[in-house]
Amino acid sequence: MPSIVNQDEIGLTRKLADALEPIASEIRKSGASAVENVLRVGGLLKQAQGKLAKRGNGTFGRWVEARCGMGRNTAIKMIRVAQQFGEVCIPEIQTFETTALYTLSTKSCPEAARDEALAIAKQGEHVTAKVARQLIDKHTPEPEEIADNASEEAEYIPFKSAVERWMVGMDKLLPRLRNDMERVMLLKRISNEIEMMRPKYE
Repeated sequence: MPSIVNQDEIGLTRKLADALEPIASEIRKSGASAVENVLRVGGLLKQAQGKLAKRGNGTFGRWVEARCGMGRNTAIKMIRVAQQFGEVCIPEIQTFETTALYTLSTKSCPEAARDEALAIAKQGEHVTAKVARQLIDKHTPEPEEIADNASEEAEYIPFKSAVERWMVGMDKLLPRLRNDMERVMLLKRISNEIEMMRPKYE
């Protein structure tokens, strides 16, 4: 765990450093062992991230490591959990394993997977990391389905949105193909579909 260093070493103005210190203090006291703490800390980190957004140049990451005793990657994962599950009631969220929350908060996680996980939690059943991965696999479309829907989607959503939609989940889809040749063939097909769609937007 990174050690706590003096505010002056981060390069913040005294006013900004003083405004952030109560947040850092609460984060250090909360820890991250319990699910509700992950949500609480994630919300606090999001506040700090907002205050530091205009400074850029990795300031948030340096502040987190220097004043909160955690790495930037851990902080980002907690923020994503707070964004995705911040409105969930405590009794329901306590049925989740912490690792399951992290898994279901990634950018590539289908919304349907989160919805089903919440439905499971509402029934009082535990949502483990294994269950989270199974839900993601269940709701992640197969490569052929993505390619087959490409032209159809182009009829009613912007070109850029159609392309971005295809990219969501590709990091999980490609490893599931049996060999490099299948991966090359899928990417080539997607590329061809994109070129076929482009004239509709020109």
